[in-house]
Amino acid sequence: MPSTTRKRITLRELRENPERYRGILQTAETFKPVVARFLAAKKEAERVFENLRHADMDEASAYLREHPMSPEAIAALIHVAHRALMLEKARAAISSKLAKDPKQAVMRETYKLWQEWRAGKAIYRSAAAFARAMVAKYPVIENPVTVQRWVTAWSRGSVVK
Repeated sequence: MPSTTRKRITLRELRENPERYRGILQTAETFKPVVARFLAAKKEAERVFENLRHADMDEASAYLREHPMSPEAIAALIHVAHRALMLEKARAAISSKLAKDPKQAVMRETYKLWQEWRAGKAIYRSAAAFARAMVAKYPVIENPVTVQRWVTAWSRGSVVK
């Protein structure tokens, strides 16, 4: 059975050779009204979302009675709300995971020690010496390179919470 390899068609090639790809262009034309309806619904949903951002349930109900939404906008709003809920759950899950991670606690302690070093309260010859000292102090850190990465991030302004 011979295998055929399909060539990827670029947008540039479509524009330069419209007669060669007539079927693709016709199909793309049929999508234009769908895309236009979607963009209009998205815009409507964003407008409603902005108006209801800080509203309570009674205010939201009153607003929606006065400004009925299209079914497409309702679908877009549901999608946005569902996505926001999933992101919130993911953030909570990662926060919970990080709170239980012993390396995170050590990172916070190491950050405090790094701040003391930077303030002159502790003396280390270099970031590498500091990293080796932290590995010796905290066995959960297996590699001094990890501490050196943290130090680099902290030096650039990234703060540990």
